[in-house]
Amino acid sequence: MNPTIDFKKPIIALDYETFPIGEGEPPTHPKPVVLSIFDEEGNNELIHRRDENYKAACEYLLQPGHILAGQNIAYDLGVMYYDNPSLITRIMDKYEDGEIFDTKLAEQLINLTTIGVIKEGYIKGKKVAFRYDLGTLAYNYLGVDMSEDKAKATEEELAESLGYSKMENPPNVTPWLTQNTHGK
Repeated sequence: MNPTIDFKKPIIALDYETFPIGEGEPPTHPKPVVLSIFDEEGNNELIHRRDENYKAACEYLLQPGHILAGQNIAYDLGVMYYDNPSLITRIMDKYEDGEIFDTKLAEQLINLTTIGVIKEGYIKGKKVAFRYDLGTLAYNYLGVDMSEDKAKATEEELAESLGYSKMENPPNVTPWLTQNTHGK
């Protein structure tokens, strides 16, 4: 097991959007709708779970040699696992090889080691509640304010505008997947 992460390896960010958890369904594994993938070269793809290349994309993501990064990535890998349990060994291999990076966990550990707390603490004498959502991290580290777009819409309006749960025509094979599974 390699407890350190080699950031010289290529990094691929991933995020699942899932169906809402229905009554009686286990809260640990909602059904995926789309898998969002973003690589260091700026390629960003949405792959619908019904896309014929969805499973190939999951398998590619779990190949050794690159880091998978995400906000609370254990949840996303759990969604991937429950959608395709045969991937469990490859998911565990990524963890054991130090090829999984969780942005939320990393930020919590930074606060714990530098300030000594995770939830709230004092900075310059003021009590502060720490937030670990992706919007806050994007603003703190990149100066990107993601709230402007979302502030104008309610949660229901955002869900409706994205339309994930109503996608009837999944996207065709993505250029990203074709490049990365069949060479450039």
